Amino acid sequence: MVAPLRWGVVGVGVAGKARARAIADDPRAVGVCGLRGEPEAVGLRPVSALDALIAEVDVVAVCSPDSTHPAVVRAALEAGRHVVCEYPLAPSAREARALFALAAENGLRLHVEHIELLTPQARHLRLVCRPDQLRGGALRWVGPPRADQPRLPHANLARLHRLVDTIGLPRRIDVQRAEADAYMATLRFDNGATVELSLQAEAGARRHLELTLVMEAGVALQVDQTLLWRGGPVSPPPQALGLFAQDQRAASALILDDAPPYVNEERVLALLELADNLERAGELWRGLEARGSRRSG
Repeated sequence: MVAPLRWGVVGVGVAGKARARAIADDPRAVGVCGLRGEPEAVGLRPVSALDALIAEVDVVAVCSPDSTHPAVVRAALEAGRHVVCEYPLAPSAREARALFALAAENGLRLHVEHIELLTPQARHLRLVCRPDQLRGGALRWVGPPRADQPRLPHANLARLHRLVDTIGLPRRIDVQRAEADAYMATLRFDNGATVELSLQAEAGARRHLELTLVMEAGVALQVDQTLLWRGGPVSPPPQALGLFAQDQRAASALILDDAPPYVNEERVLALLELADNLERAGELWRGLEARGSRRSG
């Protein structure tokens, strides 16, 4: 019998504690130590440095702030450790591609968590929505800004992933507004259908998602965790495992059994490329707005 994988968690905050609990519930894993945050609260022995954590484990779970992900992932891979990283893996597809290449060169596994695809709502949308049947829609998100607020498209990878997972990638982006606290664009898809995108960061705002997909067969509407299809509520069957527990089992299977990940490298990179393209389109919009302001002044 293969010995359980020894895990260390970097960044034991909200996500790190959820990861540590999932590790504790995984029969193929054992939590060893944690760096930063509150490791003792979830049964991990605290360590004071990243190299000390890496030296004791087989797998490093990266749950620290987004801006730290690339450096921590690289350090772990260079030391010969498998890595599980909360999204985003990196602030751009180019940087993420280099990390995947490093993992492959060293014969290691690099798994990126995307638990938004494991929800019952996401599973149901995959069943009832087909990209070729899309007729229109909207994705609207509002939430409070974070202390380390990245650019809005990159800060909303999970929301964008719900869309991409269901209907694929857009082929064109038309921006109406691209500011630090608001991003609005029209996404155009291969069959000519459009989805209106609105992302907002507002101080004190409650996190709120609205996803509308108009399909040939009916309308799917998700408001936060409530899903409606053709005007009626959908009650997906309960799941035996929580989202982090599902992700944890998938990561262990990837490392120990060479099982396929539920989000592969190509999808991770495509999603980051979409966010990169949204930001580049936003930069072009800002440049045009600035030139227009100078001419009018």
